[in-house]
Amino acid sequence: MDLTVCVCVRDGATYVDRCLQALVSETAPFATPIVVVDHASRDRTPELLEGWVGAHPDRLRVLRFAGEGLGAARDFAWRQSRTAWVAFVDIDCAVQPGWARAAYDAIGIHGPDACRGAFGGTNRVAQDGRLLFRACSVLLSTYVGGHDSILNRTIRERRQISHCPTLNVVYRRTALEKIGGFDAAYTRVSEDVDVSRRLLAKGYVLWADPGLVVDHVARPTLLSWLRNVFLYGRGRSFHLKRHPEDLHLKFLAPAAVVLAYFAAALWDLLAGGPMLIATLAGAHLACIAALLAGETRRQDGGLRVWVAATVVVWLTHLAYGAGFLFELPWRRDKFVR
Repeated sequence: MDLTVCVCVRDGATYVDRCLQALVSETAPFATPIVVVDHASRDRTPELLEGWVGAHPDRLRVLRFAGEGLGAARDFAWRQSRTAWVAFVDIDCAVQPGWARAAYDAIGIHGPDACRGAFGGTNRVAQDGRLLFRACSVLLSTYVGGHDSILNRTIRERRQISHCPTLNVVYRRTALEKIGGFDAAYTRVSEDVDVSRRLLAKGYVLWADPGLVVDHVARPTLLSWLRNVFLYGRGRSFHLKRHPEDLHLKFLAPAAVVLAYFAAALWDLLAGGPMLIATLAGAHLACIAALLAGETRRQDGGLRVWVAATVVVWLTHLAYGAGFLFELPWRRDKFVR
């Protein structure tokens, strides 16, 4: 298979063994080369990677990258390969059985058409019984929790899409070369959104493939989840200021919700009571609960999961909108911490 798999990691010792065990085993029948880029890790990641290289020196290379940001690290990674196709799998993901065969088959299907620039797959929330993970599995499977992105929904058929998230994607090498690779200005998030839009602008078509499945570990605590969502809100705002043609009303909805809460709180402060903000929160929670009810039943979640998913979506909307508004007034050449 004319494919190289790239994995970028920074301080990912918790996930190294899980990710590489699955990836090395799954790609073994195809002798697929794997390039791991260690982005200046400060934990046990280098030590763990050294052990994996020692066990698989024929297929696995580990390279140290001292540059700045995720976009630059991903750009460095794919340029170390020589194959016609380059995959990215995130360190907190584990490829599932059939991933390599699906990639092989998809390359055979998409390869002859030079306009097909990339294809991506499903990510599932890894389950270990935690209520937060079960709630995330419900919310990410619905439009209210993640729009219509394949990042969040199970892919059931090959179809054209508008974005391939980099946690589970295969790019045509010549397509990456034509757009100049990843933009180093995206130092933390949204580097894949930028690549997708530039591929589409050059006339390439992006596809979803149902066989490309990974289990993705969600953030372990609600606070870390919300911090990450806040970061994604900032990243979306940064991207839209650079590419205003990508603006869609759905990206503004969480920010509008935050502004509505702010206005309600200000009104209640002047009126001397929390009536308006309580009414707004109640209506918001009721709408979310109604929209999540069907997916909760489909996943046999029960009442606890339904309530937890409702609260997590509610807080996710507020955190994403707050991040979007926080980043909005800044004029930056690159996304900063």
